[in-house]
Amino acid sequence: WGMLRFQHTQAVRSALQEKYSAPTANKMLSALRQTLHAAWNLGYMSADEYQRAIDLKPVIGEKPDAAFGRALSYGEWAALLNCCAGDQSAAGVRDAAMFALFRIAGLRRAEMASLNVADYNLTNHMLTIRGKRNKTRVIPIEDPGAIGALADWLYLLVKQEMEQETVQPLFTRILKGGKVTATRLTDQAIYYILDVRRQQAGVAPFMPHDTRRTFAGDLLDAGVDLATVQGLMGHTNANT
Repeated sequence: WGMLRFQHTQAVRSALQEKYSAPTANKMLSALRQTLHAAWNLGYMSADEYQRAIDLKPVIGEKPDAAFGRALSYGEWAALLNCCAGDQSAAGVRDAAMFALFRIAGLRRAEMASLNVADYNLTNHMLTIRGKRNKTRVIPIEDPGAIGALADWLYLLVKQEMEQETVQPLFTRILKGGKVTATRLTDQAIYYILDVRRQQAGVAPFMPHDTRRTFAGDLLDAGVDLATVQGLMGHTNANT
């Protein structure tokens, strides 16, 4: 690292600009600057060499339209849910409940992974969500299909007679033999599950965040006011 000079770091910047979006490229350039700062502190390069090497302009530019995601159609949702319903295993029951919540609650992937059994009130069907910066919001689960899917999955969790933990995750790993574990699903595991089900259902590629975009778009199309949508999404600013 101490051998890098201005011409080298400029070449790195050019390569990052071609391959990544502006925010990602700039995050990587920031890491490069920090690494070179450590090299200077260790005496591997002079102050002049360090200052010249980090003299990098930030990458600017906009993402292509495709990068902004898309909304899922009713037919695509139906295909995804039918795919889960056709899977008679415990994974099919769990994934149906997750897709239902993505559809009618607009959760972030990390929010889905962090849900606990105690967050869902079986009496009034209210779901408590802890979002970014520990902000909490409550969303009513009024769709009969979603309520039924959650009930089916909770029945399997109870049926497994797992040791009761202080905090019991709502969505957990399932072993190949079909055994439901008490191990919480990670957000990356949820990403993988969504992609596998998408391929099985023959649905065009989409990102997990597109389910959230669809949730917001459907509410606005139905005439729900912006302030209500903002609250359900957990956004601080309505412009988001």
